Amino acid sequence: VLNQGQVDSLKALSKQVIHLLELRKKKMELEAAFARIEKKNQELEQFAFTVAHDLKSPLNVIIGLSDLFTQKYKDKFDADGLKIMETIKGSTSKLAEFIAELLEYSRLEKVLGEEKIEVRTSQLQDYLTSLFVAEKSFRLSFNTTVESLLVNKMALEQSLVNLITNALKYNNLIGHGVFI
Repeated sequence: VLNQGQVDSLKALSKQVIHLLELRKKKMELEAAFARIEKKNQELEQFAFTVAHDLKSPLNVIIGLSDLFTQKYKDKFDADGLKIMETIKGSTSKLAEFIAELLEYSRLEKVLGEEKIEVRTSQLQDYLTSLFVAEKSFRLSFNTTVESLLVNKMALEQSLVNLITNALKYNNLIGHGVFI
């Protein structure tokens, strides 16, 4: 024989058990959904790599044939013809670059999930400077009072390398400096 307090406690306990079982079921459903999403992401990534490879090959052929065609028949072209060939080559190169950047972005998603570590700014500067050592008339300077950062090292390095490379490529900074 149970008293009313014990009956109430058992009812509360049964509600908790039901609630916990429902939560466990939801957790299992979420884990299964997550596993399906992960599988789809892997399939999508593989598809992206395959498509990128399949697109880059013909683009490289177009670029190469444009060069060959221009070299072989350059005396047959007028100024407009040469300009058209350069436009074909330039547009094809831009498309190939765009595809490479899309692939880099898809890889970056994986990198962003990695663990954050302490990165000393002096070591980061040394690393970046060593990458651009071949650029003789280029100077890289860091202007910071921050001694270290808690970051995803690979993501930070990739981002800074891309920024510096684009600064050099699109702003004709050879002979100047890039200040970070």
